[in-house]
Amino acid sequence: MSQNGLYGFINETGELVVPIRFDYAESFSANGLARVVMNDRHGFINESGELVIPALFEHAGNFAGNGLAYVMQSNRYGFINESGEMVIPPRFQQARNFGNNGLAPVEQNDRWGLIDEVGEMVIPHRYDYAPRFADNGLAAVTQNGRYGYINDVGEMIIPARYQEAWRFSNNGLAAAKISGRWGFINESGEWVIPAAYDYAGHFSENGLASVRQNGTWSFINETGETAILGDFDNANGFAANGLAAVSQNGLWGVIDESGDSVIPFLFSLASVRHDHILVRTANDQGYPALLDGTILGFSQTDYDAAQARIEDAERRARAAAPARASSSSPSHARQCSTDVSFTFDGLDFDENPDSLNVRGPSNVNVFGGGSTEASASAGRGLCIGGRYSYSMTVRAGSTQDRRVTYSAAFMVPDNARRCYINARSGNPSCQ
Repeated sequence: MSQNGLYGFINETGELVVPIRFDYAESFSANGLARVVMNDRHGFINESGELVIPALFEHAGNFAGNGLAYVMQSNRYGFINESGEMVIPPRFQQARNFGNNGLAPVEQNDRWGLIDEVGEMVIPHRYDYAPRFADNGLAAVTQNGRYGYINDVGEMIIPARYQEAWRFSNNGLAAAKISGRWGFINESGEWVIPAAYDYAGHFSENGLASVRQNGTWSFINETGETAILGDFDNANGFAANGLAAVSQNGLWGVIDESGDSVIPFLFSLASVRHDHILVRTANDQGYPALLDGTILGFSQTDYDAAQARIEDAERRARAAAPARASSSSPSHARQCSTDVSFTFDGLDFDENPDSLNVRGPSNVNVFGGGSTEASASAGRGLCIGGRYSYSMTVRAGSTQDRRVTYSAAFMVPDNARRCYINARSGNPSCQ
């Protein structure tokens, strides 16, 4: 977790187990060691917070599965073991982590190659850049300004013909760029998902990848179908825990694999780690969050301040909405329909709303609350193509002694007849 620019560690219940005293900290590796930074020097602590490898290095990476980590000493890179012993001397300009095949990319004389676990060259320094290998035994290398894929003996399996290309995911697909557009290829270099996107990320373990098309981000599945249609400004890939950080109207939140909100769009930054979430407010204050979305140390005052930023973002979006709607849907631009209703549903006994407020271009205000049967609707004033923001405060916990506020922005599409907020997830949707 981060507080006042310093880092410490919490457990899965939010209890502070390693004091907040580091300039920077990474998550623990499988060997129980975590990289930390103190006074611009890198070292490693154990799960008790003890500095077991002194902070002496100018730079360092996390430990790979083979128990080796790259470090920088006297402006050169080498590799240490879990005891901090230098097992591959620092002689490289740059280095990256070992892959599962036991090879690590290193740079020497401005060219990249790959070494084995004793430091012997396996693939000579002949590439503009070389990353670590994917689990399928292929690595995307750059040669003469173009990307292709080699195997672990250095043979070019997929010719260097792409403008850019990413590492293969475990589903056997890799994002690649050609003629200025991104798509996905298989291990034979064949296009499985056509190059039709402005940008594309990796496929995550859940089979979803973030893509940008016409300036907005969403998520597709392995056949190229849209799985989460989001009006996102930006979107990171899903972590192994099934969560992804996304942004709307310049504010970041976190969603799950169904597109439901786990952490509302309140923050200047959100980052999903494998065992926790980090969020940061506009005043650069960092907060840790549990995977269930509970933000530790975030008070109602903090929510109110964040909500003020939401309202400001909504005002900016409202000012831009007419031009945006008329260009994308001229026949329906700014049409206000009495057939578009707004409701909230999905409540259960320990999540009863205190308030529900919706604001938009037509000054829509909806208030409701009270019980599992509660429903509030505004049949007039919701504008097709309009952008809205909402906030909802619910009482949570078995004694209903804790209040949680959800906030987000949404847009009413052309064919909408009903917009709703699910009070359990805080996720807006229109149908």
